[in-house]
Amino acid sequence: GVIGGGYDADIDRLAHRHALLHRAAREALKA
Repeated sequence: GVIGGGYDADIDRLAHRHALLHRAAREALKA
């Protein structure tokens, strides 16, 4: 259903984007 299919994929995509933003912010602060 929704929870087993698209929902998990959306969460994965959001989590991945969130991690990338965090890493970018950390690199910017270090620079």
